[in-house]
Order: sequence, then structure tokens, then C-alpha cells
Amino acid sequence: MSEIWPKSYEMLVGYAEDKHTNSVYVSEENHCKHRAINSDRDYVNHIKIDGRVIPKACRDTKRTDFLLLNETKKSAYFIELKGSHIKDAFEQLEVTDRCLKPVLKGYIVHWRIIYHSRTTRLRTNEVNQYRRKHPCLIIHNTPMEEHI
Repeated sequence: MSEIWPKSYEMLVGYAEDKHTNSVYVSEENHCKHRAINSDRDYVNHIKIDGRVIPKACRDTKRTDFLLLNETKKSAYFIELKGSHIKDAFEQLEVTDRCLKPVLKGYIVHWRIIYHSRTTRLRTNEVNQYRRKHPCLIIHNTPMEEHI
């Protein structure tokens, strides 16, 4: 599984679709949206992991949907856009984090799950335990907007 992941930082950012100082970066899929506000106009790489870094044909490989790299602040945002299966997102975040950790040394990592269903599954003990275990995680109903 790990052999399909980029082996270097240069390889990873080579997949970036947006390498700019834009004021807004939008990650959108599955009727979910994450808007990253870049009010300081930092240099940001916006990378689609699912379908670009890891091809859709690799169905057995868990991965998040997007990665935002704020190069100026050395912050990495793993973004998973979910319909309703929130628990599946946990594994996707963990696998992506584990596989990209070697190429993102020095970055502060943030995990985001954005969902669009009206679900009470967010109140389960399992989800609450996961949130306590991973303080870098924010789970939010769509659309989510945050300053990066």
C-alpha cells in the first residue's frame, strides 16, 4: 500500500492544482464543501489526494479527499468530505497521515471531516473517544469555513 504514496515532499507538491497565494481555497465533493480562507495571502499548495495522488483505480487504498499545505505557516490540513459514514473517515485520515508523515516533517497536522447528512452518529461513544484521542480533528457539517 505505501509504495503508491509519494516518497518525497517534491513529488507530493508536484500534484498540487493550486500553488498560489489565493485568498480562498475550496475543497468540494459529495455535496460537502470546505473553504479555507487565506487572509494573510500565505503560499498554499492545494492537493487532491483521492483521484490525483492516489488514482481511483486503487480502491483498496484508504485516503483522504484533499490536502492543503500552508507553506508559510507549515500547517497541513487533511480534509475528508463525507456523506454519512463518519467512522470510515477515521481510517482514511489515519492512513493518509501515516503514509504522508515522512514527507511532511515539520508540519503541524490538522484533520477535518466535513459531512452533509443529518446524523446522530456523531454522538456515539466511539466518535467521542476518537475526538479525545485526536485533538487535531474537527468534525463539522457542510459547509465548513476556516482561516488557515
